[in-house]
Amino acid sequence: FDSVFLFALRNRSDFLAMLPRSRDERHRLRHKERLERERLADRTGSYHRYEPFKDPVAVAPGCPSHASAVDRFLTTEDVASVEQRERLQEFRNIMEKHEGRRQARYKREEDRWQALDAKERAEQTRLQRLQDDPVVGRKKSGRSSIQYRYARLRRNCGRSEAQAS
Repeated sequence: FDSVFLFALRNRSDFLAMLPRSRDERHRLRHKERLERERLADRTGSYHRYEPFKDPVAVAPGCPSHASAVDRFLTTEDVASVEQRERLQEFRNIMEKHEGRRQARYKREEDRWQALDAKERAEQTRLQRLQDDPVVGRKKSGRSSIQYRYARLRRNCGRSEAQAS
């Protein structure tokens, strides 16, 4: 029965339209990923269209981030000059920082000395004013403003010395 059925199928032209696969095709279909790619490429349902690409991270020409191979790399002389400029700029920044600190310290010290000079001048002016004013430098007339009894070491509360003794 089986041989009769197979003989009948072989004689049909539409059944034998499929050709056997070559060895390369069989080896390609051995891996699951390749098999899936082949199936997606041959798919007719319009659900997915497989478009092979060379590099997934490549940038399209004309894109703002696109750079040619020549522009991407610098020659040795360019690298040396760029590094020298970077070192000089870093050195200048350090020197400017030190110069700024030095000037700030110098100004602070100069302000301190000016404040000391102003204080000294104010003291000299005060002493000169005290020496020039005759009232300020005089002592009081022999007694303090509060009368005090030396014998008893008490104050006189409004009484004279004759009454207090």
